[in-house]
Amino acid sequence: MATTSNPSGSAGPLEGEADERPFDRDSLLIRLGGSKEILAELASLFCVEAQRMTSELSERIERRDARAAIASAHQLKGALLNLSAEPAATTARELETCLRSGDWNSSLAAAQQLLSEVELLVAALTREQSAA
Repeated sequence: MATTSNPSGSAGPLEGEADERPFDRDSLLIRLGGSKEILAELASLFCVEAQRMTSELSERIERRDARAAIASAHQLKGALLNLSAEPAATTARELETCLRSGDWNSSLAAAQQLLSEVELLVAALTREQSAA
């Protein structure tokens, strides 16, 4: 991603580009007392659980079981927030809202977006584990 200095002098994304980091590593490390070992352990646990959680969510949406899908989205949102993965957590929150409103078209779109974001997060966390 191309960067430039913003008015504060720090590097950031160019105008019009989104910051594409799936989680805030610095924030998470602060919350973990700077422990890269704990970060690697959390990353490993999430990578295993993400497969189960996303499969469960997909199955519940496919069955159009809104109540169960809301519970799955909520559980996933909590796990994402624990990892400082705000972009995906925001999408999970949006999915919950769509499901509660009964808007299945928006729910399907939000679910696909969430699954993509979780996939990016898992890839980033896998790299994090390798670096530890």
